[in-house]
Amino acid sequence: EDAIMRRICFISTLFFIMLHNLKKTISDIKYEITINIMALVVNSLFIIEFQFLKFLIMLKQLFVEINFKLKLICYHKIMRAHDLRTQMSVLNVRSLAGLHENLCSVIKMINYVYSVPLLLSIILVLFYLIFCVFMFISKVFNNENFKCIPIHVYVIFFYFLSKAIIIIYYCKICSSKANRTGVLVHQVLRFTINEKIREELELFSLQLLHQKVQFTACGFFPLDFTLLYSVVGAVTTYLVILLQFQQQFVL
Repeated sequence: EDAIMRRICFISTLFFIMLHNLKKTISDIKYEITINIMALVVNSLFIIEFQFLKFLIMLKQLFVEINFKLKLICYHKIMRAHDLRTQMSVLNVRSLAGLHENLCSVIKMINYVYSVPLLLSIILVLFYLIFCVFMFISKVFNNENFKCIPIHVYVIFFYFLSKAIIIIYYCKICSSKANRTGVLVHQVLRFTINEKIREELELFSLQLLHQKVQFTACGFFPLDFTLLYSVVGAVTTYLVILLQFQQQFVL
């Protein structure tokens, strides 16, 4: 995970250096102001998104630890009741349930705090994807050379696209690890003989039933892989509309 974060920081640093050099090559004051505003927004969003990803990685690791302890019990299928009672006491089940509940509360708070920046980031990604793909298709229809497109357009395109995929991936994997706990609790229940432990596991299962973890952008859409399909559909729809308007103006 640390290696991935280092790569993200390295790529983002190259992007910011490119954006800074782009400002030096622009002589028009209007474009310079636009680039400065864009750089300010992108830099601010990057800092917020980097913090968000670090939180997700830490939460994912904690959920993995909870699931690992449950798997240790689940894999001992042939153990006697006494052995099972020795390995997993009622206190341990309560502590795991309490830890999971606290982590879910933290996720709700993080989702509330970072919802607006994430929504703004997804909107920027959507607009820039539409802009870039429309530019590429226009070049194809007009039989123009792609070399006339500045290199920074490609860099910004892949930066926004990769950033959105990374955020969605970590949101999905963190929520999957959190919701995986409910499946493991039911698996442990199948092989638990001790009545007290069964009662605690049933309470844990009931708690998990009301704690479905899902990241959203201000409640408008979930941050999972279904968002990628929605983005592709939205980009395609707006491209068709823009191309139709372009043909009408040409005619």
